[in-house]
Amino acid sequence: MSNTWLKIKVWTKVSVFGLISLIVLIFLAKNWGTRVDIDFLFVDFKQSRLLIVLFLTAILSIFGWWIFKTIFKTVRQVRDVRRQAYIQRIEKEHAQMKEKAAKLQVKPEASAQDGL
Repeated sequence: MSNTWLKIKVWTKVSVFGLISLIVLIFLAKNWGTRVDIDFLFVDFKQSRLLIVLFLTAILSIFGWWIFKTIFKTVRQVRDVRRQAYIQRIEKEHAQMKEKAAKLQVKPEASAQDGL
């Protein structure tokens, strides 16, 4: 019984990937000769291939998002490091204050000669 479900699962995956591949091939065939004019910043690109423009746009978008995410992660890490340093400094100062307080609170032992 499990063999039947495994076959169904495998053939479903093969069918889905085959269909996706067919759609991509049809898209490429239909748009291979399509050309567009692009104004990028201060440069005009005349008759650029649409598929190359779409591919480069996708790559630059992914790279831009990665940079954006990395910057915010780095800012968060710097903030965390500063907070940890602040906490350690406060703990160190607190420990030093306790040390000083412990030294001040030590009562001298009464010697036997002082009581006579």
